[in-house]
Formats: sequence, structure tokens, C-alpha cells
Amino acid sequence: MNVRFIAATNADLPRRVREGRFRSDLYHRLRVIPLHLPPLREREEDAVLIADVFLQRFAHESGRQFRGFSPEAITRLRQHSWPGNIRELRNLVERACVLSDGEWVDETCLFFDEEDEFAPAAMQAAVGGESVPSSRTPGSSPLPLRNLERDAIEQALRETGGNQVKAATRLGLGRDALRYRMKKYGLL
Repeated sequence: MNVRFIAATNADLPRRVREGRFRSDLYHRLRVIPLHLPPLREREEDAVLIADVFLQRFAHESGRQFRGFSPEAITRLRQHSWPGNIRELRNLVERACVLSDGEWVDETCLFFDEEDEFAPAAMQAAVGGESVPSSRTPGSSPLPLRNLERDAIEQALRETGGNQVKAATRLGLGRDALRYRMKKYGLL
């Protein structure tokens, strides 16, 4: 068996080894070829390139096609500080794929983690212009995006009598993309 491990951390492992908080033998096994990769906030052009890769991946998974990000969206990607690093970028692009209804992902579909209060207009567009029912009461804290997406999927399925093809069309998704999200939210 030939196995290679690639490990990543933001922890200072040499310091943790000195403090006895990380095993020395494991550290030396992992540290064959160390690479230092600066955080995404220090590589604004990389954020755009990586976002394009995620966009193509999620477009493929959802059976949709995008030409790319609009110039305004690219500007927002470059200007963001990326405190959540690559995971934040991945989630942002996945959200944008769900919300975008055109061939270009524009800035109105980019919701950064610190903007967690989800824009109702974008969700309405994602479900064909109708409002999304939720258990949210006036004055309560905003629902996380995943709850809103799940609510939109449940509403579309109710309105189409459980017909996944019709529900997917209503949501602007391919059937496979809908099934992927249904599995993700435990609806299948």
C-alpha cells in the first residue's frame, strides 16, 4: 500500500510540540515537505480564481451553467477580507449558485458570513418570485441561510405535490441539484 498524507493547520505546530501539546513523532512524520500557504486575504487574485473553480464544480453538480462572475461580483470577491478563509469562499459560491438565476453570478447573490441576515429579495427570486414561509416571527433573529433554502425546497415540493422535476424547475435548479439539496437537508 502506498499512502500519502496531506495535512493543513493554522496552528503553530513547532510551538505546540515544544509545549508538549502536539506529539513530536507525529509532527516529524507529517513534516516531510512543509508548505506555507498565506491566508486567502493575502491573495486577492487567488480568491477569484478559486471562486471560479468552485462555481464550475457547483454548476456541474446542480446541472446548471454559468459564464462566470460579473465584474461587480469580482470586485466584491477581491475586496473581502476572508476571515473564514477557503471554507468561507466555498460556502459563498455554493450560496451564489443556488441564488443566481442568470448566466452570470452578480454581486446581489454574494452573501458574506458577516451579512448573515439573508436578503429576502434574493430568496424570493430563487423560488419564482413568491415569499418563503418560515417559522420566523417579527423581531426574532434572522434564520441561517440553510433554513431558508430548506424552507424554499419544502415549499416548492408542497406546491408541486412532491414532483421533484416540477419543484426543481420552480426553484431554477436541475433535478440532480434538487436531489443533492434534499439529501443535504434530510428531505429524501
